[in-house]
Amino acid sequence: VFPWALYWMGLALILSGSMRSWFISAPDASLEYGISKTVLSNGNWDFWSLQGNYNAMLSVSILPGLLSLISSAPLLLSTKLFYPLIFSLIFICIWLISRKILTNTLAFLATLFFLSQPTILDWIRLPPRQEIAFFFLGLIFILLLIKNINPKTKTTLIIIFSISLAVSHYST
Repeated sequence: VFPWALYWMGLALILSGSMRSWFISAPDASLEYGISKTVLSNGNWDFWSLQGNYNAMLSVSILPGLLSLISSAPLLLSTKLFYPLIFSLIFICIWLISRKILTNTLAFLATLFFLSQPTILDWIRLPPRQEIAFFFLGLIFILLLIKNINPKTKTTLIIIFSISLAVSHYST
């Protein structure tokens, strides 16, 4: 019950901000949305066609359009709804990590503490690309703590998630 309660509480907090209006107002999000819209309307991603570092981030250039195409939802909705759906999984990741050293109840309270941080409560400070990066970082930490997994599989997944984190958030 704890992980799902945390997921839905976190999602409710994030959606209460992101679905407040028809506009995107997180830092740099308007520029990122413009890049996503250009890639979606062109039908392809050309790394060299758009100037600036944001074009290099796959969570900015490709992921929103891909989510929009798969769901048949408008691009704006994919950024305002689907990114929070993915990001809210970080609360389950934090609970799983905390549970390794704490009881279930204390892990729940530790995750609630994270959930109550100003960056989460004031959703406008969290750019969409950072939401995806936090998710991959959470997956990396979970893999580092899991003991009963094949070492080759573990290393492969950590490399995949690390590369995913890098191309989703960093651009230089």
